[in-house]
Amino acid sequence: MKEPQSGRFIAKYGLRAASSVKTSLDMLVEKELDYPSPDGYVIYDRLEAEYFGGIAK
Repeated sequence: MKEPQSGRFIAKYGLRAASSVKTSLDMLVEKELDYPSPDGYVIYDRLEAEYFGGIAK
């Protein structure tokens, strides 16, 4: 997924704030469910990938 802390991403998914997204991403990376990459984040959790649909790589 690209730019998960952008205003567009946050609005699209009804999230609260970029800081909350950052905290969540840090936890997902720590639990090895997402991985940072040069193109954004790679989602390894199938349910999470399905939720984010077309933006999941």
